[in-house]
Amino acid sequence: MSVEPWFFVDERDVFPEEFLPFLGLSDPLKESFLAAHAELLAPDFWRRMQELHRAGEIVHIFPYRQEKRLRPVVMLPPRREKRRRPGLSR
Repeated sequence: MSVEPWFFVDERDVFPEEFLPFLGLSDPLKESFLAAHAELLAPDFWRRMQELHRAGEIVHIFPYRQEKRLRPVVMLPPRREKRRRPGLSR
């Protein structure tokens, strides 16, 4: 087996096992991150994402829970004023 990887690796690439050192979190933040997102460090999570991608599925990942997200604003078309015909009074 070769010591060199068989795939291209750029100097800016970051791999799941490097996430924690790359993020440079303090211990309290690291604990919070792991409590909420430990699955991001596991190869199984990324393999599953690859499977879904190959199957053509679009995975929606939201940074906030539903109750914390901004709600879309419904834009109504401008109101059209009724045109008055010349010579007619109301």
